[in-house]
Amino acid sequence: MINAKNAVVYLMYIPYGYIHFKNFIDSYNNYSAGIDHNFVIVFKDFQHTLELDQYIKYVEKKRIKFSYYLLQKNNDVDIGAYFYIAAKLKNENLFFLNTRSLILCQNWLLILNQSLNNNNIGAVGCTGSWGDFGRQNIYKGSNLLKYLFSIILFYFNYYPRVKEHLRTNSFLINRELFLSLKYTDPKPKILFRFLKISSKYKALCFEHGKNSLTQQLEKRNLCVKVVGKNGSCYTVDAWMDSLVFWNGNQENLMIHDNQTLLYHNSDNKMKLLLKHKAWGSNIFNR
Repeated sequence: MINAKNAVVYLMYIPYGYIHFKNFIDSYNNYSAGIDHNFVIVFKDFQHTLELDQYIKYVEKKRIKFSYYLLQKNNDVDIGAYFYIAAKLKNENLFFLNTRSLILCQNWLLILNQSLNNNNIGAVGCTGSWGDFGRQNIYKGSNLLKYLFSIILFYFNYYPRVKEHLRTNSFLINRELFLSLKYTDPKPKILFRFLKISSKYKALCFEHGKNSLTQQLEKRNLCVKVVGKNGSCYTVDAWMDSLVFWNGNQENLMIHDNQTLLYHNSDNKMKLLLKHKAWGSNIFNR
């Protein structure tokens, strides 16, 4: 397969079930990316290769050109798989999608690619958050000791709050730049390993911790932007009003995931709570 400039990397976490895969492939088939690319599927945490037959046959049935990689069960989650596949591919830019993604508009990759080509842009994504909900302890143990440890973890990895961040689903980034980023265990590392905390916490830190994807790029004087299906590219201060994540009816969103679907399917009371978590008290001033 000839390498296109862009590769779309879809991570299918097998334990989540076939329906999520089918729904994504249908959306991928229904909405043109608008630009040439390689489509790569990463099958993660499968029990045996026979389990993959229905997945592969469904893509072939849609006559979609694709390649795939197999990543058997390990202790890491999405981000670790992203780094694994980024080291295998040769494309200039990679667009990462996780299992529960759903494409919502035509020319989605073209829109993102045009935005990434602007000067001083490190990464562009479909959603971002100001992260005021990070004032809460993200990891809470099942007993008092673990709860006290969670305060320590919060202090080292988030204090005084979660900063503005690009969410780590549906984002486009230069492959070599991505591979140069650090994906380290949360601090203090001794405590992290002693508690045997889920690798999900490590992924959360990479998304919105002190050494997140966004923070690492900004330290290199690169900015991150959210892109809407209207083709507009939004700086951090405009994310709330971009209407792509947990605000309005998310009418400018290009790609759904489990969190955007949570908001979409919530009643007004829950939507207000989610808006407050994502944007803080700013929602009351609009």
